[in-house]
Amino acid sequence: MDATLASPVFALNDYGSTTFATVPGAFPDEPWLIRGPGGVLSQNDAGNQLQLQDATMRAQFNKTGSSSYHLRLNPVVHEAITIVVPGGRGLVLQNPGGVRYADINIQWWSTQIQNLNGSLGYIDPTHLPIYLTKDVLLYSGNNPFNCCFFGFHGGSQAHHGNGNQPVQTHVWTSYTTPGLFARPDGGTSWALQDIHGLSHEIAEWADDPFLTNFVEPWLTATASSYYGCSPFLETGDPVVGIGFALGTNIYFQEPTPFGFQCADGYYHPEDEVFLPWFMRLAPNNISEPTQSPSINVGRYSLMGDLNLFQSLHEPATGCN
Repeated sequence: MDATLASPVFALNDYGSTTFATVPGAFPDEPWLIRGPGGVLSQNDAGNQLQLQDATMRAQFNKTGSSSYHLRLNPVVHEAITIVVPGGRGLVLQNPGGVRYADINIQWWSTQIQNLNGSLGYIDPTHLPIYLTKDVLLYSGNNPFNCCFFGFHGGSQAHHGNGNQPVQTHVWTSYTTPGLFARPDGGTSWALQDIHGLSHEIAEWADDPFLTNFVEPWLTATASSYYGCSPFLETGDPVVGIGFALGTNIYFQEPTPFGFQCADGYYHPEDEVFLPWFMRLAPNNISEPTQSPSINVGRYSLMGDLNLFQSLHEPATGCN
């Protein structure tokens, strides 16, 4: 919990630049694996101390600089909750780097989270409950190796109320140990550690809290193996695994048990796609301009020019 509270999700940082960012790697099936040089990030908010989602939304709507626009999160921490996973619903696995993690059936786990929404007296629709685990991944169906989900957001609501019924939204995600996504050949998904999943889910909750915002179907090479052709306004899905370094992380920085050194002393927020990308808006006069002048004017994701994938420098395309 301390690691998350100290992270850019809640702590203040300057988003004017970043030290490192994801660049295409050497693995053709997963081309976004490695760490590369950083540079200018949100140039118009340089010098401002912001939370991650605040900086993301300000850049998305070009409300940077001296703008009074903010989306701030005020964390209230409650006591830990124990969930006992029965046999047949989960197991403990170990990855090639020696990192152990829980692998749990997603349907069973989703039901537990929904049940918590209704059983904890301090949860109400005016607040967003964030259920945080560490190194818990989910599989679908009956195959534990059909993995790995490490976050979701959703909502539940009463069915009667003439449109005035309360809607309880929620987020579950895992804080992931550096090296959890290590590959057998020694490669790692560099940005897939610590708060990457949490930043993904909070950003998607902010743009589509009730899972009711549909868009024209989109497909991108950076996430086709995960999501295929998608009609959902999921701002993190097109950039899963793509991120940047920010803040100082002193937690869980040791090498993994088998000697992998994946920790680098930073947190690793995910890049987030902006609404004009889904809207096929060109030029994009809604979002913060790209770091360097471009034909489309505004950026289509928070990282802008630092995201080196061409499909994120232009509007979304449909599915063939």
